[in-house]
Amino acid sequence: MKKLSLILTIITLSNLYVLAQESGFGIKGGINLSTYKFSASGISVTPDRAVKARIGVFYNNMINDQWAVQFEGLYSGTGYKPESGSGIDKITLNYIAFPVMFKYYASEKFNIHAGPELGFFLGGKADDEDIDEGVKTIDLGLGIGAEISLADNARLSARYTFGLVNTDDSDLGITQKSNNIELAILIGF
Repeated sequence: MKKLSLILTIITLSNLYVLAQESGFGIKGGINLSTYKFSASGISVTPDRAVKARIGVFYNNMINDQWAVQFEGLYSGTGYKPESGSGIDKITLNYIAFPVMFKYYASEKFNIHAGPELGFFLGGKADDEDIDEGVKTIDLGLGIGAEISLADNARLSARYTFGLVNTDDSDLGITQKSNNIELAILIGF
């Protein structure tokens, strides 16, 4: 119940954004609802999602009244909850991510955005054990999302990013791709 209350509170407060269609810098903080898809020998498994932090900075560059490009530099926690019986309760993988979102403002109060996200693996943990092998250094994803203006420059936004490359670097023949739902608070300067 606590997790549900926390998630509902975050969704309600998500994405305060003070940049009403102007170029400018800002800070961003929120959560990733993260999981990975594993496949090998024709079998595919997607473990339960984990809630991880996502914080950093951004620059929103308005090209004209309808188009913008937003550059971001973020710490992005990802991971998943392995299936019961695996002996591991949670996997946490840490990345520095650089999304570039191309934004189309359908109106002054609503935009949709999409673009690539390049991530660099920093390390991770399986419960309390360090993960420093078996994960490729670079991850590449594609993000798609939308923002809606709530009132006086406040925006509610959500983004889904799906992995485009195999991040498994083991010799087990497994394909591992990330899938993240981002909910964040943005404040511009």
